[in-house]
Amino acid sequence: MVVEENSKTRQDDSALYVEPVAPPSEVEPIDPLPQKEPEKTILQEGKTLRLLALDLFGNREFWVYIYLENRDKIPNPNRVPAGM
Repeated sequence: MVVEENSKTRQDDSALYVEPVAPPSEVEPIDPLPQKEPEKTILQEGKTLRLLALDLFGNREFWVYIYLENRDKIPNPNRVPAGM
């Protein structure tokens, strides 16, 4: 059995060349992002984390991110008392 090499599937050696990257000493340092003060919100009567997420982020499913950032203060995300 004879297999012919297809010229379309053959890669040219020049296609494998990668431009060298400058060493770290020649790269300019990037300024870190400024730290933003966390926004504080007091939960009103009848407000839930889901409704707060809808107001702040436009999606009720983002409540979990509010909870994860405040889990040291919120023991149960299903029952957050007003004024917290």
